[in-house]
Amino acid sequence: MLSEKAGLGLKYINQIENKKQNLNVQTLEKIIKALDLTVEEFFNFNSLEGDLNSNNSLNLKRLTMKLKQLPKQQQATFIRIFEDIIDNLD
Repeated sequence: MLSEKAGLGLKYINQIENKKQNLNVQTLEKIIKALDLTVEEFFNFNSLEGDLNSNNSLNLKRLTMKLKQLPKQQQATFIRIFEDIIDNLD
C-alpha cells in the first residue's frame, strides 16, 4: 500500500489524492520513492503530448503505478493473470 511504503498515513494520502491537503517536497519525494519511480519518470509529461492516442499511454502509466503499489507476490499474480488474458484474446 502506498501509504505504508511512503511512511505516510492513509488519511493523509487520501487527502492529497482529493486535493484537500498540500504536500511539501519531502513528502513528494517519499511518494515518488514508494512508487518506485525516479523524479524524471514521475514528472514525464511526454505521454500527455501528441495525438488523441496518448490516452493509451497515460492509461498504461496509471496501471503501472497501481501495479507498483502492490506487494511483489500480488504483482506477480496480476502479471500472470494479465498475460493469460492477453494470450487468450481472439
